[in-house]
Amino acid sequence: MDFRSGERVAVGMSGGKDSSATAFLLAKFLGDRRDVELIGITIDEGIASYRPEGIERARRLCMKLGIEHQVLAYEETVGQGMDEVVALDPQTIPCSYCGPFRRHALNRAARDVHADYVATGLNLDDTAQSILMNIARGDVEKLARLGPHEVRQPGLVPRIQPLRMIPEKEVYLYAMLRGIEFHDATCPYAERAQRGRFRDIVHRLEEESPGTRHAIVRGYDELRPLLHEKYPPAALNACARCGEPTVHAVCKACELRERVESQQQGSSGSEPATYVESIRTSRSASPSGTRLTSSRAPSRSVSARTGLVPFVAYSLSASVSPTASMSIFHHSRSCDRRLRRAKTAENVFQMPSTKVAATSITTIARLVGSVCNFRISRGSQPVP
Repeated sequence: MDFRSGERVAVGMSGGKDSSATAFLLAKFLGDRRDVELIGITIDEGIASYRPEGIERARRLCMKLGIEHQVLAYEETVGQGMDEVVALDPQTIPCSYCGPFRRHALNRAARDVHADYVATGLNLDDTAQSILMNIARGDVEKLARLGPHEVRQPGLVPRIQPLRMIPEKEVYLYAMLRGIEFHDATCPYAERAQRGRFRDIVHRLEEESPGTRHAIVRGYDELRPLLHEKYPPAALNACARCGEPTVHAVCKACELRERVESQQQGSSGSEPATYVESIRTSRSASPSGTRLTSSRAPSRSVSARTGLVPFVAYSLSASVSPTASMSIFHHSRSCDRRLRRAKTAENVFQMPSTKVAATSITTIARLVGSVCNFRISRGSQPVP
């Protein structure tokens, strides 16, 4: 697209390969356009074991490219980081909160810096997955609203997607070859996301029939005019809580925020609420770049409710950092469920206690090692 003189483009930067490559390419192509300004925006979801490194990579890249960089945290927009949200509502899929929170925060941040567009790092794989996900859910109206946006609506900063037709592997290769620093990690809460299943589907389709991803997106682009005719942009209201644009009286982000707040009030004095308070205390008491450790361990009731693996994870992670602990605990519950489903010659929970303990501790050692960036060695051979 052609940018007009005086326009400002905000780049949503997570610090990962896609958003970093997007910022790098825009800076390169717009380097001679002194009348167009770039600004990097990073949304801090409040995931202690994941987000800080991404923020630092995004900050360093912006400094290298000579563009401004700003960070907006969920705590400032919805009052809770994702670690607190998961602690208060561990049964829900974290992405069901994080998606609306991120869109809410990114639009607010872009509007606050007077951006005319928001450039995101969605690649071809991401786009094909989103199309299939909405088709599978039968959500045709949401399918019509997928970016890039061509109509500017009051209060909403339109999004552009420079990498929309570029496969993920090619983006990764470009970033590597150009020496772009990026945070190569996966969100610890992504395991339960529905997108992961569609990622596998698209990958298998592409392997069996190369060109499928391009075909999905091209087919969708052919249908877009018809979808827009059927579902024109809806009239927007100002959210009664935060003032952000929404088609309802209250925006989705505020609706979810109120849900979390009600759960927090209902669990006052309980273990999750106490844990959330420990997270906040550690953040406020720690100087920049420093994390407090906690000796707090879960009660026996936690072990009884969730199983051996989560109990051990929760205990071990307390010695790492209270803010990293919930991410570890969340993953350990998934590990525990997989162990329960394991069909082996001898059911895992009928094994002698020594075998059960060895299996659980090995699982947790690997988990803690991945979160804390160290590896557990067994003799001279590292555990994979």
